[in-house]
Amino acid sequence: MHSLTTAIPFSSSLAAVLGTFLLAGCSPKPPARGTSILLYCTQPAKPFANNIRARIEEISGRPVVLAPMSGKDLLAGLQGTRAGDFAVVISPSLRDKLAAGGWVGETTVWRRLTPCLVSKRALTVDELETEHLRLGSGKAGQALGDAVTASLPESLRAAVAKKIVHRSERSDELLRLLDLGGLDAVFVWDQPPPPETFPTQKLETPKGKRDVVIIALTCSRLPSSERQRLLDQCPTGTNSPSTERETVP
Repeated sequence: MHSLTTAIPFSSSLAAVLGTFLLAGCSPKPPARGTSILLYCTQPAKPFANNIRARIEEISGRPVVLAPMSGKDLLAGLQGTRAGDFAVVISPSLRDKLAAGGWVGETTVWRRLTPCLVSKRALTVDELETEHLRLGSGKAGQALGDAVTASLPESLRAAVAKKIVHRSERSDELLRLLDLGGLDAVFVWDQPPPPETFPTQKLETPKGKRDVVIIALTCSRLPSSERQRLLDQCPTGTNSPSTERETVP
């Protein structure tokens, strides 16, 4: 029996995924009562996956093994082991790749994220063009980075990009650098809420919003009725703007 707080540390190798497969006690047979549920997540989704893990454990009565890893390792792990029950992702492009590989079953939205500007002193978006600033933001081509770009006025995008000196998809990392004085302002997700000590401005544009999505994996050994029940009961009024199921194209 695994601890209810079991988590697999990140590794860039497929060996880590294989270790997760073995730790979770996965086999082709239907899971016995009390067998672990294997929950993958990408690193940017880990803060949300921790909450989702606790909720699934509460609903199912089973321990949940949380396996945070890169999107590349997640895809490789599924291909190599064909094991896992759920995945928590933010990146629409990763969801598309999972769907193209035939791994996506039912999905549900856990939370809807909005990028926001957090700064040492109060700043408007327009001031980003004229002020001398060291900015932090997400990576180009990934969820946070693309959401920030889509949320900024087109006339400001080039000027803002030139001032970005650190890129990370992890809001906690960007906020830590802001707090330590390494950055003057950062673009992060509005959830978990940034510290109240920093002025914060949400970038409220429809194109900039991204969803934290729970995916029921098609390789799961859980009965379809249990997967359905867990997805239906995972979102709550405070954790998700929508409990509507969606199908990833």
